[in-house]
Amino acid sequence: MAEWCREEGVEIWGCCLVGQPYAFDCGSGDGKLVWWAQGDLGRTMFYGAGRSGSIETTALGALAMIEAGQYPGTTRQALAWIAQQKDAFGTFHSSQATVLALKALLAGTGKPLGGEKERRIEIALDDQAVQSVVIPADEADVVRQIDLSAEVAGGGRRLTLSDRSRTGTGYQVTLVHYAPESDGAQGQKPLSIELAYDKTELAVDDTVTATATVTNNRSTPAPMVILDLPIPAGFALQADDLAELVDARTIARYQVTARSAIVYLRRLEPGKPLTLRYRLRATMPVKVTVQPMRAYEYYDPDTKVTGTPTHLTVAARS
Repeated sequence: MAEWCREEGVEIWGCCLVGQPYAFDCGSGDGKLVWWAQGDLGRTMFYGAGRSGSIETTALGALAMIEAGQYPGTTRQALAWIAQQKDAFGTFHSSQATVLALKALLAGTGKPLGGEKERRIEIALDDQAVQSVVIPADEADVVRQIDLSAEVAGGGRRLTLSDRSRTGTGYQVTLVHYAPESDGAQGQKPLSIELAYDKTELAVDDTVTATATVTNNRSTPAPMVILDLPIPAGFALQADDLAELVDARTIARYQVTARSAIVYLRRLEPGKPLTLRYRLRATMPVKVTVQPMRAYEYYDPDTKVTGTPTHLTVAARS
């Protein structure tokens, strides 16, 4: 539920979620975007915070304006901001933020929000036109994906997008590259993690014990924390260890994939490190770089931390 809050001299000042802290409105300097951000005031009823919380709040605000049929200009600006928050996977950073964002964008489809006309976008690299995109007015809600990987191979290219129709078209540029993860100053982050192995050299059928530690460095509890524990190539997880942690209510549940064990924590208390131990059995001779452990909040994925890789060596049994 949402109710509108007003303050004298301001048309729409913010959106109050029932039972939740007040949300403040923000806007881009060019007047094309508007959104409602929680800042440090708390979480949504679905534990959303940070960017995810702002997406939830802005989507609810847009839905309220669409339902009321009021403030089409502000609605259009809010939907444009929501569209820009889409991540590289096509979602909106968390499940509830994605649900509300899609609901708002779908609700705005076909509504008289103004600015419905044909759009023409020119794409240039180093000031040389490489593609022209025409979006008819009745397809304004259709996402166009354009792959420029072949054109930008080698790097050092300048990308320019020009909206010749002046309709304020939203866009997203996604770059994918690999860079070694640095250890960094984890103690300064909301979460800190450590993953250690009791040995790094072993033989086939030997077992190595991994000890994962995660700490909430803030003064308030962290809800719905996810741990991504790596399973190295050539190793098999002893899942009974995680099942025992579920039985002891140390963790809520776990899921095993080909490359990792995903552990779900309902709540991580501040300043109390949580330590998990699990075993991995070597199944073949291998020299492997183990991917780093990760931890993040499910409903605020920007609160995340990544560990460092580890090297394991497995010799053939004589």
